[in-house]
Amino acid sequence: MAEVKARRPRRIPTGQFIRSFLLAKGEEHPSEIHKALHLEYDKFNQGRNRKERLKPPTFHSFLNYLHQMKLFGLVEFSG
Repeated sequence: MAEVKARRPRRIPTGQFIRSFLLAKGEEHPSEIHKALHLEYDKFNQGRNRKERLKPPTFHSFLNYLHQMKLFGLVEFSG
């Protein structure tokens, strides 16, 4: 019989998280959104072994993600 491999834990989709966060809270500073994403990863990783934990994106890659969203017209920066 073939051995069944365990599936990798799914990542939290960053774009979907940003969208739902902004719809719920309105305007927010990018660092606050990133902190909230880290907290979501912390909740997701509770009770998992060290090897199974997912790492949240770095702040730099998060800012790159926001920049791409801005280029596509999905978000507007205020201020």
